Amino acid sequence: MLQISLAQTEEYSNSGSYYTQEADSCTPSSSTSNDIETILFGGGDQIGKDMGYEICVASTGSSNFDIIAEEIKSSNACQLTLSRNGNFTRGDDC
Repeated sequence: MLQISLAQTEEYSNSGSYYTQEADSCTPSSSTSNDIETILFGGGDQIGKDMGYEICVASTGSSNFDIIAEEIKSSNACQLTLSRNGNFTRGDDC
């Protein structure tokens, strides 16, 4: 998640905005994880599956974002959130 946050800094420097996939909240999936890998890291397997999580990036207002990671398993998946300002939260199932 920190690696994505650092990549967001570079994205902002290059484009003037942060990369986001949804407004307010998002649901992590293999598709959203792959998009992050492609857009922020230029492809390859940089994040997510190797760690057992799918990840997405939600826009939370003007120039803000939340990175949401959800454990890959069938039920009671742990969800972690890292905000642009560095606030880290864990879901109840972690």
